[in-house]
Parts: sequence; C-alpha cells; structure tokens
Amino acid sequence: MSNEVRAAILALDGKSAWGEVETAREALVPLGRDIFPIALELFPTLKSYKARTSLVYTAIKFALVEEDAVGLGVLALEDRSSIVIHRACMLLAVSRRRDATPALERLLGHRSVDVRNDAKATIAALE
Repeated sequence: MSNEVRAAILALDGKSAWGEVETAREALVPLGRDIFPIALELFPTLKSYKARTSLVYTAIKFALVEEDAVGLGVLALEDRSSIVIHRACMLLAVSRRRDATPALERLLGHRSVDVRNDAKATIAALE
C-alpha cells in the first residue's frame, strides 16, 4: 500500500494545469488515511505549489481524526506559496487544534497581507 500511496502523491507533481492536478488528486481520495505519514515525508519534496496545495486540501477532511493531517497543516504554514498557506490555515481551522496557534502567530508578520489575514482568521477560529 505504501508504494501506491507514494506513487499517488508524487503523481500530483509536474502537472501544469489545475485540472490535471485534480485528476491526480482523485487517486488519493480512496486511499483515505493511508496517505499519512507518507504525505508528511513527501510534502517538502513536491516542486509544484499546485501539488502541495492539493495535498493539503486532501488532508483537510482528516483534520479532526488524523494527527499527521494537522502536522501537514503546520508544515504547510512554512510554504513559500500563499495559496498553500491559505489551505493550511483552512485545515488548521477545521482541526480545532489550539496548539497550532504559535505556528500561526509566526505568520502575523508575513510580507503578504493575505497570509496575515488568513493567520488572524484561523487564530480567531481556534479561540
């Protein structure tokens, strides 16, 4: 199973169109919770922000039940793409995990106003 999960996650990368990424992401959905912890391992190696965004988006539905989904969200807060960070904030808001607040607070000085606003909104949701 781990080879199948690894291949499905890596298939997200290298796609130029969102539609292609979404098609690849659909292969992750039936794998369910089995995508963790491989998702944590592979996330930093994904070159495409679309692939990273899609992986975090897929993890959102596990935010309440899977510790590694929350870990992926916290890891994604450090991404260079504001879209990835936006999805990470969504995941953490869904998780209701107040222990993610310090990682979110580090974003309050981010250069992007959108990232700062996402962090503020997520902190408010966790309170």
